Amino acid sequence: MLKKIINKSNFIKKLPRRLAKNILSTIINIDELFWKFRIIVFILIFGRKNKIGKALSDLKKTGIAIIPKFYSEDKVLKIKEECIKQLDRLPIEKLGNSENIQNLVLENNLRVERAKGQIKLKGLHNINLFFKKIGRDFSTNLITLAYHFYLSKPFLIYNLVHDGSFNHKAVPGISGSELISGKLHVDLYVHELRCGIVLDDIKKENGPTLCYKNSMYLDQIKQNHLNLLLEQFNFEPESGGSHFVNEEKIKFLEEKADKIYAVGNKGDLLLIDLKTVHSQIPLKKGQRHILWFYY
Repeated sequence: MLKKIINKSNFIKKLPRRLAKNILSTIINIDELFWKFRIIVFILIFGRKNKIGKALSDLKKTGIAIIPKFYSEDKVLKIKEECIKQLDRLPIEKLGNSENIQNLVLENNLRVERAKGQIKLKGLHNINLFFKKIGRDFSTNLITLAYHFYLSKPFLIYNLVHDGSFNHKAVPGISGSELISGKLHVDLYVHELRCGIVLDDIKKENGPTLCYKNSMYLDQIKQNHLNLLLEQFNFEPESGGSHFVNEEKIKFLEEKADKIYAVGNKGDLLLIDLKTVHSQIPLKKGQRHILWFYY
């Protein structure tokens, strides 16, 4: 909710940079306070042994959580089948021969991003009623209500990465070290969730998401949060980077922060706080199929 207010606060662009910086820093601090308050309240309501209460507690402690068996095996199989169907329906002639596609918009408003051995299909919730219902169930709504303080409707993105074992004209090649989301980064300056349904078991060799534990609380990374907000209002950021984490901070994280790999089993739900430093790591073996919820 606070992000929506921020996005409409265009008057900040007209303020002196020093005043704007103070206001934006205050906004980040307010979000932090109310987010902690909401999480504590919802944990008290659900209890730490409840799957939602435990996930919220893990998110508060580390920036990442996994809810095991959130979706049944039959449901996950159906979701994966529907995702593959959308790959089958892609107009290969429009994709062309280039392995790299940045943001191709199709007639059905589905957007395609592709690199060697990997693809993203963006906007699946607009395709049909089946996808539109995903992520809007009661349990997911409770999680996003606690986190965002409103019922969030997810933007669905199917992400596939493979080592050559997935034979499909729409996803040629073998994925290497250059991933679509392969650089360490933070996505937001306020606490917001990204969720993902694990459509096939993800082990460390399948290239899981890497997160740095508690990185959203580190002063060095808080600088990135502020810079993201300064850039949004067309102000020159402080030194140290914004969306991407620079080499100096990567070295600091390697020395001071523990790594968490988002491995999971089919049907698990991944939850990542977008203030956390994270990235996809290269796939070494097999395939990775995830349906992401963006809010």
